[in-house]
Amino acid sequence: MTCNQFNKALRDLGFTTKHPVNFTMSKGQTEFSNATGISLATVKRWASGQWPVPPHIAALLHLMQDTGKTAKDLRT
Repeated sequence: MTCNQFNKALRDLGFTTKHPVNFTMSKGQTEFSNATGISLATVKRWASGQWPVPPHIAALLHLMQDTGKTAKDLRT
């Protein structure tokens, strides 16, 4: 999964809001980090392409997309 695919998946799954102060960072990255327990720094590195998205994270996002789960489902 590329960084563009990762960012699109976050948007498609409901992690869409732009950060109110830092417009280069998606608030969705923070929401995904909080929902999954993954550090924000790691999520930001995936989103920027600095680090590759691990296969298990790509699988989680694809599974959520395939089953119609959203960000809200991860929070409950």
